[in-house]
Amino acid sequence: MKELIKKILMVLFLFIVPFIITSCGDKEEEQKGYDGRVFDISKDGNESVIATITQTGYNYELEISGAGHVKSFNTKDEVPWNVISKRIVKVTIKEGITNIGDYYFYSIPIDSYIIPSSVKTIEKNSFNSSAKIYSYSEEPIDVKCSNDVFYYSEINKTGSNYYWHMVGNLPVIWRKYKLLFIGNSFTFYPNKAENPCVVSVVKSLADDLGLNIDVDFVVKGAHTLKKFADANDEQGKIVDQKLKASSDYDYVILQEQSTTPVNGYNNFKQGVEALLKKVNDTQKDCEVVLYATWGFPDGLNNSTFTTVPIMEGLIRDAYVRCADEYSLRISSVGEAFTYVYEKHPDINLYWTDNKHQGYAGAYLSACVHICTLFNIDVRNATFNGELSAEEASILRNVAYEIVLK
Repeated sequence: MKELIKKILMVLFLFIVPFIITSCGDKEEEQKGYDGRVFDISKDGNESVIATITQTGYNYELEISGAGHVKSFNTKDEVPWNVISKRIVKVTIKEGITNIGDYYFYSIPIDSYIIPSSVKTIEKNSFNSSAKIYSYSEEPIDVKCSNDVFYYSEINKTGSNYYWHMVGNLPVIWRKYKLLFIGNSFTFYPNKAENPCVVSVVKSLADDLGLNIDVDFVVKGAHTLKKFADANDEQGKIVDQKLKASSDYDYVILQEQSTTPVNGYNNFKQGVEALLKKVNDTQKDCEVVLYATWGFPDGLNNSTFTTVPIMEGLIRDAYVRCADEYSLRISSVGEAFTYVYEKHPDINLYWTDNKHQGYAGAYLSACVHICTLFNIDVRNATFNGELSAEEASILRNVAYEIVLK
């Protein structure tokens, strides 16, 4: 009986494996030959509008160009580029196109599109359901899909519609963002607690990049998140008052005492959990982000930390562990510090105590926060603060490398 089963399994193996290999091969073969392909997608079939496919490495780019109306498709399978849709990483729609047809980008996993002002109609199934649409039209257009559509404006406009503008090479919605930083000296050095340097530089960079933000803070030297979460603590009471006074914070950024994430992980976790609950109980739509700090030369007398990068790596691991537990994002300031420490040793990020951030460190921290919170390329900023143009440019590039690249 066992011999019979073995023979049957062998037959099935010999039959199924070639079939699987052939099927995979057929799929790969099906996706070849699209580089340089041009499709007539005009409504009248007169090539007035064309779609061009260009291969870039493993992936593809799609360009829609011409003038006039495009045809629609009844299903996603009818779209000429559907077979490679998951590999399309960039879509360009040229001025002159007057509508977006059904199913054109339905299967493409891109989360935002910029469409020209000439587009006046978007069909019901033009885009995947999560994509945001940024139209260069300054007035509402005929939108039949359920996607969020934002309209272009050079100035900050208010009203019933959403408006956006271009910051560098990214679309940014015109709106005011409200931030609350909760932390200690790693947030306010090299200034005093009354005027936290990281907070101040975040505001200056945001203004320079065209972001409209209000930045609030509760900071005290050496304070832990667990203390900030305690309503009986003087600073904890202020945190409670701010959270209960309004419900419109967009981001709350939590910075733990420097080595607590490693040397007192449970206290760190309890502080994050308690503050997260306070935020969720008081705010309508607010994201809590963990501000992961850095390793520093003055901390190497602790046998746990043998080098600055190792110290930062252990701190980062603790932040990642906590963030994973509560599904939070991290602003990886410490990782950016290590990058500069190793690759740009001529830039000193530290205060004279070789622990706290100097102005360059505060500037780098702010750059990482801007990139993380708003997904904006800070390389386009012109605000250098107290730094030379060269130093500031290097630090902005590091923030981009760590967060966005």
